[in-house]
Amino acid sequence: KQGSLRSYKSRSQFQQAAFVPFDTAYKDDIERIKDHLSISPIYSKVLYDKYKDVYYRFFFKEQSLKDNKGIYRGVFDKDLILMVLNKEFQIIGEKNLGKKYHPFFSYVSKKGLHIRKYKELSTYQEVAPYEIITIFSWN
Repeated sequence: KQGSLRSYKSRSQFQQAAFVPFDTAYKDDIERIKDHLSISPIYSKVLYDKYKDVYYRFFFKEQSLKDNKGIYRGVFDKDLILMVLNKEFQIIGEKNLGKKYHPFFSYVSKKGLHIRKYKELSTYQEVAPYEIITIFSWN
């Protein structure tokens, strides 16, 4: 029916923690916002692959605020999960891509899903940390 919305459940098998809403009483506290985003599970964008008739959904897995050495973690320290859904939005596969990929720089072509891989800087003179694109093909 045109103009209607439907809801589909497609929770990642990698999601272990429940969503905890951010308390907007602290909306001006940048440290609380950063901490909340650093530890909470986050579902990101969805891309449609018209060549394979599947959807790609990105999920940032929850994590603890500090690592085992007591160092604070950031938003980009999370594992990125790639979810593949069929046209009925049922999950047909998932893959943990680790901490080196970012869905912000991703697109679909005939070859598959392209995602830029983060390259850590070794010196302050280096400018572009994103330079490697990996192509994932799901069949």
